[in-house]
Amino acid sequence: TWTMSFGRVVLIFWLMAAAFGLHMLKDVPHPHPYPYDVAKLREFAEDDAKNQRYLNACICGERIMESFKVHLAIFWSKTPWFLYVQHYPCDTKSESWTVVCSGVLITKKYFLAPEECMDHFREESECYRVVLGYNHPKIITKPIKSVTELGNRVTLGELFHGVEISASTIPICLPRGNVDAKTFASYQMVTMKEKNLPIISPLKGSVRIVNNTLLEVIPTNRSPNCEPNLGDAIVHKGEDGRFYVLGMYTGICRYGSPYFLNIFSILTHIIENIGFTCGMENLMETWHVH
Repeated sequence: TWTMSFGRVVLIFWLMAAAFGLHMLKDVPHPHPYPYDVAKLREFAEDDAKNQRYLNACICGERIMESFKVHLAIFWSKTPWFLYVQHYPCDTKSESWTVVCSGVLITKKYFLAPEECMDHFREESECYRVVLGYNHPKIITKPIKSVTELGNRVTLGELFHGVEISASTIPICLPRGNVDAKTFASYQMVTMKEKNLPIISPLKGSVRIVNNTLLEVIPTNRSPNCEPNLGDAIVHKGEDGRFYVLGMYTGICRYGSPYFLNIFSILTHIIENIGFTCGMENLMETWHVH
């Protein structure tokens, strides 16, 4: 009958879509970190005496941004990668580089850095190179005051000098006690419930955006697996006891199974252009992060 014929057409379409999706996934970055050999990534980063790797010899002006988009995907892992921008004048051949700013890798395309860091990229007469650092102790933002000192409220102006921040954000958990940066990656919440990933210690609260100028610590009884809630921010508590904002999300991509064997997840993954988080680009524009 025509119903059976139509059903066959639909079935063939889905089978072709599945084959295409699986073919595409062979050659693209994967949100789950373990398809990459973490041990090799670690060895790649640590075999340099200074714990760094140079991605480019010299990049002038705004072209540094295109360099990030080209090179960063291969370094994805469960450990945060810190990026440092060094520069010297283009009209010299000096090998004396100066670190002008630093940031942390948020997705395969973007890194988070203070606004003054972005200003350096607008100087067309200067040369820059990007340094990939592994597990560097420095944090990218200016520290905010102790949450308890401010009555569980802190102003974002202290962090980014008044840069407006979107209120539509997503998740992170605030770990208990002092947590080293390498155990607290901004993208970890998306794959947090996978068995192979380390579980962050039990929570004592989350940080939620109240409006465009305030953050509020929300006490929580969430489990150590930390199912994130809409509106949570990405926060790191440094060894100095102060909190550092590492980033924020505008949405969580739910892909179904961990390895994207679900056909709907595969198609969604392709349609979203291999995104690690949903809605990240609009948020990055708000944060002046490229």
